[in-house]
Amino acid sequence: MKKIINLFKMPSKSDFILHVAIIGLAVFGFVMVISASMGLSIGDNRYLVFTGAKLAIFTFIGYMGMVFCAKHFTFEKVAKNSMILMFGTIIALMACLLFAGSGGAKAWIRLPIPGREVTIQPSEFAKIIFMIILATYLGDDRKKYDSWWEFVKIPVCFVLICVCIVWFLQSDFGSAVVLFLIAVFCYLIPRKPILRISQYLLVMLGIIGIIGVVLMLYTKTGENIIYSLPFQQYQINRIAIELNGEILPKYQYSDTMLKDGDSMEIVSFVILHFRDRNITDASVKSILQMEDQEQIRIVIVDNDINKTEEERRELSERYQDNSRIFV
Repeated sequence: MKKIINLFKMPSKSDFILHVAIIGLAVFGFVMVISASMGLSIGDNRYLVFTGAKLAIFTFIGYMGMVFCAKHFTFEKVAKNSMILMFGTIIALMACLLFAGSGGAKAWIRLPIPGREVTIQPSEFAKIIFMIILATYLGDDRKKYDSWWEFVKIPVCFVLICVCIVWFLQSDFGSAVVLFLIAVFCYLIPRKPILRISQYLLVMLGIIGIIGVVLMLYTKTGENIIYSLPFQQYQINRIAIELNGEILPKYQYSDTMLKDGDSMEIVSFVILHFRDRNITDASVKSILQMEDQEQIRIVIVDNDINKTEEERRELSERYQDNSRIFV
């Protein structure tokens, strides 16, 4: 019995306050996800049970992983196995390309189980791996190097390869930005003389980048630059109005000149579709029973990130006969 209890106990020198805070955040996150899932489980109570069971299993695995690392983790062990860790991360990120995409991105490994599907997003694990690898190579390495590049080339190349895979191959720009920012902040932490100049330059580039982003968001030239970048169409279209029967993306507003005979309608309703078609159908029928039907425009947004492109096409085809509905 004592051996079993010891499996769940943190080492005696661990930080008690940090330990309690982690457990508290895990419980809080568990409750919030279950609460948010209640509205999505209408008509399918099994979905809520499945979500709760999945969260409980992942929370348990995560806690046991934390205890194991607290007892056995050392930077020496990481350094000896760093290449395995890095190549494993790259392979996991590349493995996502073998599975069906969702929402324009191929960022998940899909594991089918009876009646359901479990998805794993390797880029989430890559965030932790980034911190460990950068700390190992930049913070805990006591060797002397003749040049800056010799010191940073392994972790920097690893970071760039992972970010490029996530951005260009997985088409997951948001995760790529988060990964890059994590790497940047980890790079700025070590107090090594060999890193000082590059850290100052990185801070200056960061300040210039922030100013540039603000200018791009609030100026016409900046908007044109954003929409010329290689983003997926779903990332830049923001549905708001319909012109001559076609949805007009937000970025085309200022460049679109209305001509005589043009017909422009404001989108009247936006329905978030998630799993249960019956709920979406009921919402559509309720809206279509209103008066002044000729002025109603309905946009259905498929909010299930785990859905395949084929399933999204089925949803679109379901409402294609009604010209007032856009999916």
